[in-house]
Amino acid sequence: MKEKECKCRVVPLPPKGPQGPPGKPGPQGPAGPMGMQGPTGIPGQEVMKIYLGAQSVDLTTENNFVGRGTSGNLDQNNVVILQDATITDLIFSTRDNSISSQQSVMCEIVTSSLCGASPEGSNIVATVSGPSPGSLNCCGTATGSFSVSECDLLAVRITATDSNQTLENGVAATIRLTIP
Repeated sequence: MKEKECKCRVVPLPPKGPQGPPGKPGPQGPAGPMGMQGPTGIPGQEVMKIYLGAQSVDLTTENNFVGRGTSGNLDQNNVVILQDATITDLIFSTRDNSISSQQSVMCEIVTSSLCGASPEGSNIVATVSGPSPGSLNCCGTATGSFSVSECDLLAVRITATDSNQTLENGVAATIRLTIP
Protein backbone atom coordinates (compact mmCIF):
# COMPACT_ATOMS: atom_id res chain seq x y z
CA MET A 1 0.00 0.00 0.00
CA LYS A 2 1.01 3.36 -0.86
CA GLU A 3 1.09 6.01 1.80
CA LYS A 4 -0.51 9.23 1.11
CA GLU A 5 1.45 12.33 1.45
CA CYS A 6 0.02 14.68 3.91
CA LYS A 7 0.56 18.34 3.78
CA CYS A 8 0.14 19.57 7.29
CA ARG A 9 0.18 23.07 8.40
CA VAL A 10 1.83 24.00 11.75
CA VAL A 11 -0.10 26.58 13.67
CA PRO A 12 2.19 28.64 15.95
CA LEU A 13 1.19 29.04 19.63
CA PRO A 14 0.32 32.54 20.76
CA PRO A 15 3.01 34.36 22.86
CA LYS A 16 2.90 33.97 26.68
CA GLY A 17 1.05 36.66 28.58
CA PRO A 18 2.35 38.57 31.62
CA GLN A 19 2.67 36.70 34.92
CA GLY A 20 -0.23 37.16 37.26
CA PRO A 21 0.02 38.25 40.92
CA PRO A 22 1.17 35.63 43.44
CA GLY A 23 -1.51 33.62 45.12
CA LYS A 24 -2.21 33.48 48.84
CA PRO A 25 0.07 31.18 50.84
CA GLY A 26 -1.31 27.79 51.60
CA PRO A 27 -1.77 26.41 55.11
CA GLN A 28 1.37 25.55 57.11
CA GLY A 29 2.39 21.94 56.90
CA PRO A 30 2.95 19.70 59.92
CA ALA A 31 6.25 19.95 61.83
CA GLY A 32 8.93 17.54 60.75
CA PRO A 33 10.41 14.89 63.04
CA MET A 34 12.93 15.94 65.69
CA GLY A 35 16.55 15.77 64.57
CA MET A 36 19.24 13.70 66.23
CA GLN A 37 20.84 15.05 69.40
CA GLY A 38 24.16 16.76 68.79
CA PRO A 39 27.41 15.89 70.52
CA THR A 40 28.06 17.03 74.07
CA GLY A 41 29.77 20.42 74.14
CA ILE A 42 33.09 21.22 75.75
CA PRO A 43 32.59 22.17 79.39
CA GLY A 44 33.28 25.81 80.20
CA GLN A 45 35.83 26.95 82.71
CA GLU A 46 34.74 27.93 86.18
CA VAL A 47 36.03 31.32 87.32
CA MET A 48 36.97 31.87 90.94
CA LYS A 49 38.12 35.10 92.62
CA ILE A 50 40.31 35.59 95.67
CA TYR A 51 40.21 38.89 97.55
CA LEU A 52 43.24 40.00 99.55
CA GLY A 53 43.91 43.20 101.43
CA ALA A 54 45.69 44.84 104.32
CA GLN A 55 44.89 47.83 106.50
CA SER A 56 48.51 49.04 106.35
CA VAL A 57 51.72 47.98 104.57
CA ASP A 58 55.13 48.95 105.96
CA LEU A 59 57.45 49.01 102.95
CA THR A 60 60.54 49.51 105.14
CA THR A 61 60.56 45.77 105.96
CA GLU A 62 61.33 42.89 103.63
CA ASN A 63 58.18 40.98 104.52
CA ASN A 64 55.40 42.74 102.66
CA PHE A 65 53.10 39.81 101.95
CA VAL A 66 49.40 40.59 102.04
CA GLY A 67 46.74 38.05 102.94
CA ARG A 68 43.30 38.58 104.44
CA GLY A 69 43.53 41.85 106.36
CA THR A 70 47.15 42.00 107.43
CA SER A 71 50.64 42.22 105.98
CA GLY A 72 53.96 40.72 107.09
CA ASN A 73 55.73 37.44 106.38
CA LEU A 74 54.30 34.88 103.93
CA ASP A 75 53.63 32.05 106.38
CA GLN A 76 51.28 34.30 108.39
CA ASN A 77 49.65 36.23 105.51
CA ASN A 78 48.25 33.90 102.88
CA VAL A 79 45.27 31.90 101.75
CA VAL A 80 45.22 28.28 100.61
CA ILE A 81 44.31 27.21 97.06
CA LEU A 82 41.18 25.05 97.03
CA GLN A 83 41.96 23.04 93.86
CA ASP A 84 44.23 23.00 90.83
CA ALA A 85 43.69 26.20 88.82
CA THR A 86 45.32 28.78 86.59
CA ILE A 87 45.75 32.37 87.73
CA THR A 88 44.83 34.72 84.86
CA ASP A 89 44.35 38.23 86.28
CA LEU A 90 45.45 40.54 89.07
CA ILE A 91 43.76 43.83 89.94
CA PHE A 92 45.55 45.95 92.54
CA SER A 93 44.63 49.17 94.34
CA THR A 94 46.79 51.40 96.52
CA ARG A 95 43.57 52.98 97.76
CA ASP A 96 44.10 56.67 98.60
CA ASN A 97 47.75 56.42 99.67
CA SER A 98 50.02 59.18 98.38
CA ILE A 99 52.61 57.96 95.90
CA SER A 100 55.15 60.56 94.84
CA SER A 101 55.84 61.49 91.25
CA GLN A 102 58.38 59.13 89.63
CA GLN A 103 57.58 56.45 92.24
CA SER A 104 55.72 53.15 91.80
CA VAL A 105 54.14 50.49 93.99
CA MET A 106 54.14 46.94 92.65
CA CYS A 107 51.97 43.96 93.60
CA GLU A 108 53.10 40.45 92.60
CA ILE A 109 51.23 37.18 93.07
CA VAL A 110 53.38 34.79 95.14
CA THR A 111 52.80 31.12 95.97
CA SER A 112 54.44 28.45 98.09
CA SER A 113 53.97 24.72 97.70
CA LEU A 114 56.19 24.18 100.78
CA CYS A 115 53.82 25.38 103.53
CA GLY A 116 55.07 28.97 103.41
CA ALA A 117 58.77 28.27 102.86
CA SER A 118 60.43 29.20 99.56
CA PRO A 119 57.94 31.65 98.04
CA GLU A 120 57.75 31.53 94.26
CA GLY A 121 56.95 34.65 92.24
CA SER A 122 54.46 34.36 89.42
CA ASN A 123 55.73 37.24 87.24
CA ILE A 124 52.15 38.54 87.30
CA VAL A 125 52.81 42.06 88.58
CA ALA A 126 50.39 45.00 88.69
CA THR A 127 51.94 48.47 89.07
CA VAL A 128 50.57 51.80 90.25
CA SER A 129 52.77 54.79 89.37
CA GLY A 130 52.67 58.20 91.05
CA PRO A 131 51.57 60.81 91.44
CA SER A 132 48.68 59.38 93.32
CA PRO A 133 45.98 59.83 94.58
CA GLY A 134 45.67 63.37 93.17
CA SER A 135 45.09 62.18 89.62
CA LEU A 136 42.86 59.27 90.67
CA ASN A 137 45.67 56.92 89.81
CA CYS A 138 45.41 54.11 92.33
CA CYS A 139 44.72 50.98 90.29
CA GLY A 140 46.92 48.63 88.28
CA THR A 141 46.13 45.41 86.42
CA ALA A 142 48.12 42.48 85.07
CA THR A 143 47.31 39.31 83.15
CA GLY A 144 49.14 36.05 82.76
CA SER A 145 48.90 32.32 83.06
CA PHE A 146 50.28 30.79 86.23
CA SER A 147 49.33 27.30 87.42
CA VAL A 148 48.66 26.64 91.09
CA SER A 149 47.86 23.40 92.84
CA GLU A 150 45.52 22.37 95.61
CA CYS A 151 47.04 23.25 99.01
CA ASP A 152 49.48 25.86 97.62
CA LEU A 153 49.63 28.97 99.78
CA LEU A 154 48.96 32.24 97.96
CA ALA A 155 49.56 35.91 98.81
CA VAL A 156 50.62 39.10 97.09
CA ARG A 157 53.97 40.76 97.74
CA ILE A 158 54.00 44.58 97.83
CA THR A 159 57.21 46.38 96.83
CA ALA A 160 57.93 49.97 95.86
CA THR A 161 60.61 52.07 94.23
CA ASP A 162 60.52 54.16 97.42
CA SER A 163 60.88 51.56 100.16
CA ASN A 164 61.02 54.21 102.90
CA GLN A 165 57.28 54.63 103.21
CA THR A 166 54.26 53.03 104.74
CA LEU A 167 51.00 52.67 102.87
CA GLU A 168 48.92 53.86 105.84
CA ASN A 169 45.58 53.26 104.11
CA GLY A 170 46.51 49.73 103.06
CA VAL A 171 46.05 47.98 99.75
CA ALA A 172 43.54 45.65 98.08
CA ALA A 173 44.02 42.98 95.43
CA THR A 174 41.69 40.66 93.53
CA ILE A 175 43.03 37.54 91.83
CA ARG A 176 41.04 35.70 89.16
CA LEU A 177 41.60 31.97 88.60
CA THR A 178 40.12 29.55 86.10
CA ILE A 179 39.40 25.97 87.01
CA PRO A 180 39.55 23.48 84.14
